[in-house]
Amino acid sequence: MAKTRRLMQENLKLVDLVIELRDARIPYSSKNPEIEKLVGDKPRLILLNKASLADPVVSRAWLRAFEARGEHCLLVDCVTGQGLRDIYPVACELLADKLARWADKGMNKKIRAMIVGIPNVGKSSFINRIAGSKKAKVENRPGVTLNKQWVSSNIGLELLDMPGVLWPKFEEKRVGENLALTGAIKDTIMDAEELAMILCDRLRKIAPDAFAARYKLTES
Repeated sequence: MAKTRRLMQENLKLVDLVIELRDARIPYSSKNPEIEKLVGDKPRLILLNKASLADPVVSRAWLRAFEARGEHCLLVDCVTGQGLRDIYPVACELLADKLARWADKGMNKKIRAMIVGIPNVGKSSFINRIAGSKKAKVENRPGVTLNKQWVSSNIGLELLDMPGVLWPKFEEKRVGENLALTGAIKDTIMDAEELAMILCDRLRKIAPDAFAARYKLTES
């Protein structure tokens, strides 16, 4: 974690924009509070990834909440392609002043963006999707990307992929549970049976009909 924070600090000066990926199913829990501190005044675009797995009604409510706070946020999905075409226009909007200065000087530069987020939020899948080829290693477990790498994309951005990083301590128990349930924390850290019970209890309360249908449950 300390190495990744240091990498971010050292390379921020090389990029124009920070793109922070979060999990659309847990936008609050997948926010690393240290990223905002590290980024400082650098323009930042938040992408709620894996949107196809989240409740669209809830996701729209999250977008309104981000907008109310003056933050730029998009729903995206690397499997369906949802929202990926919107990234470049929003990046240009965020960097309008800088792009105007470049134009005045006759500079034709690509926007450089640093990709950050917690482990297993889909950064590597995102990189591969918009690069048009397999540039980053993808596995359904945290801690796969270990070093930074520059990647060219097909949406007009040069991307600097950074390793996923968690913060040292979860102040809220539910945040830790959410991260474990969505694969951001290694399976060996928390008891699998306990996690399964937590998930079943939540699904029974949030979506009882869908839960019963998925697992063919009856009242008897």
